[in-house]
Amino acid sequence: MTSRERVQAALEHRQPDMVPIDVGGCDSSTLTGIAYNKLRRYLSGEAAAADPAAERKSEVHEESLDADSERESGAGEEKTQRESRSRDEAAERKSGADSERESAGGEARKTVGQPPRIWEICQQAALVDEDIRKALGGDTVGVHPGPLRWIQESLPDDSPCLVPAEFRPTTLKDGSQAVLAPTPKPLVAGGGEQAPGPNPQGQIGLGKAAEIDLGRVILLRKPDGLYFEPIFFSPYADATCEADFDHEPEYIDDFDWAPWWDLPMEQMAARTEKLRASTEYFIAGNVYDHILAAGQWLRGFEQFMMDLLINKSLAHALMERLVDAYLRRFESFLPVAQHCDIIVVNDDLGTQNGPQMSPELYREMVKPHHKRLWGGLKQMCGKPLLLHSCGSVYALIPDIIELGIDALNPVQVSAVDMDTARLKREFGKDITFWGGGCDTQYVLPRGTVQEVEEEVRRRVEDLAEDGGFVFCPVHNIQPDVPAENIVACYKAVRG
Repeated sequence: MTSRERVQAALEHRQPDMVPIDVGGCDSSTLTGIAYNKLRRYLSGEAAAADPAAERKSEVHEESLDADSERESGAGEEKTQRESRSRDEAAERKSGADSERESAGGEARKTVGQPPRIWEICQQAALVDEDIRKALGGDTVGVHPGPLRWIQESLPDDSPCLVPAEFRPTTLKDGSQAVLAPTPKPLVAGGGEQAPGPNPQGQIGLGKAAEIDLGRVILLRKPDGLYFEPIFFSPYADATCEADFDHEPEYIDDFDWAPWWDLPMEQMAARTEKLRASTEYFIAGNVYDHILAAGQWLRGFEQFMMDLLINKSLAHALMERLVDAYLRRFESFLPVAQHCDIIVVNDDLGTQNGPQMSPELYREMVKPHHKRLWGGLKQMCGKPLLLHSCGSVYALIPDIIELGIDALNPVQVSAVDMDTARLKREFGKDITFWGGGCDTQYVLPRGTVQEVEEEVRRRVEDLAEDGGFVFCPVHNIQPDVPAENIVACYKAVRG
């Protein structure tokens, strides 16, 4: 079987010739940049042991999705883009960290071949290059929104990476990096406007002179942090009527679509068409379309969860507008989707211990909007849907199946009620489990190679019979995972 045929067989609940493997098909089945560099150094060492000239011959095979011109423009304009940034800002970004990084030695700063391209900034998630995909046995390629150009940057361990050229965080006085929202017009009851008042959360310093409103910080990476943590900037926190959601509608229209993803949709479509014609990989198109999570961001987490209980008309009004916006966005994505094999949709419905809300409340408040959105996407493109939903979602799987979802990711096996044998027994004929291949909270980062191999074999035994299973670890591989555990994880699938 080809990779495309193998994954398609699993989706159709037919036994493939071997377990299909997803490496980077969606934004939760890849590696963080630090882990990516560690893996590449490790693989280079293995190759060098077999062939002393291997490192000199090492070449990063460009992912077919990326046109040659993108790589060339990213490299050619890299110096100009870096120099255009403030030297003072760059110096402050590294302040306080130099001595720690020096103590780690030069090894952390070295990588072999092309640095990882960090397209998903919050998670520091890397696009997967062809050599890494082949080394791990991957059958999938993810089509993600991205930038026109890449520029050189450094990861928190000082190893190199590429980031979107338009990603330009602000460095704060303490060395943190912040991504700021534009200053919105504040709301008053009835959809009016009022003059900005003092921010009750106070101020934080910006650079050497300016002061910024803490309420404008969307993402923040502290000096010792590994990720850009979401800070709930909630432009509709004070909304009291439906009309307030029509105030600055770009917060709804652009939700889930980063401003540094400036690659035009027609170029994305052309690259996806080329990818389909020139490879036999199974192609996953990622559209980014949270509803529950979007409400929690736009209204504030606590406020929106209360809305679902005591301000239901306001909650419905916001979710209706989100669905409208996502359906409009997907219309522009259709030229990409026609070349994909599956469409990835998103909404985190679970926690470690159970769903975020009772199944009854989900069915009353959120499910109708998922039905309209996911049903609309399927009607528009005719493709199967892969839902990413973290946490314990066991109690909601019957609803997910009823809504027409074909596959579920990430299958968080460490969460309550997410035992893989039970999931397969109860739901394995009706949905494909896309993930759950290795626990990433405990086993992958902390286990021995043998424990990783045993975990993978257990999950494969639970899930792989009669198809309906695509292997990937539960979530993205984090910076603290040893490279030998990464290799052992994927080798054990078919070993």
